[in-house]
Amino acid sequence: MQAFISGLGAIFNTQWQQGKIIVQEQKNFFQKIAKNILPKRERFGRMDKYSQASLLALGLALKDAKLEDYENLNIGIIASTQYGCLERDIDFLNTVKPKNGLLASPKLFTYTLPSTFLGEAALNFNLKGETFVINETKTSGLEAIKMALLSPDPITLLGKCDFGTIYQKEKQNMALFFVLEKKIRNNIHYYGTLRLNNQGLIDFNKQKVENFISIFKAINKN
Repeated sequence: MQAFISGLGAIFNTQWQQGKIIVQEQKNFFQKIAKNILPKRERFGRMDKYSQASLLALGLALKDAKLEDYENLNIGIIASTQYGCLERDIDFLNTVKPKNGLLASPKLFTYTLPSTFLGEAALNFNLKGETFVINETKTSGLEAIKMALLSPDPITLLGKCDFGTIYQKEKQNMALFFVLEKKIRNNIHYYGTLRLNNQGLIDFNKQKVENFISIFKAINKN
């Protein structure tokens, strides 16, 4: 199985990237990007950092692939995470503890699923494919990559997302998405070919893929 990478979007603590365009920022730059790429951002301010960063990286990848203005496309989303919305889960739990849950926050509860941002992505970009988030115990994200390559959707947004103060203690915050296409479109630049061979190994431009970030580094290197 193989797919061609046509888009890249990434959000870090003080940096964002669309394709090979890298922009350094100060903190709290999410709203600025949201105004440029999200047509429906009424709920964006209520979302936790994990969901916000994931949605923005996804949107940047679509824009890089020149797919952000298409409607009703059969585009799927498969994202990998280790921590998901754990930070928001803890915030919500802290409102449940007092008075046996009488003060539980419905606003926080709305974002206690790691897949919440998928619905926002579908609404903002009219996506119609299968969407799900998988919790991986390892940092590599290889299982999500394999699932994306085996997906029946002609186009898949493949992501690796972990963002928040909890994650900073172990790894750098990151929301990273690629656009994978099964067929080549005319007049579109592609970064390379992602393959899954018969032995279950993954390579990008014929170089073995050790983890998710290695694809990102290979694109930036070329």
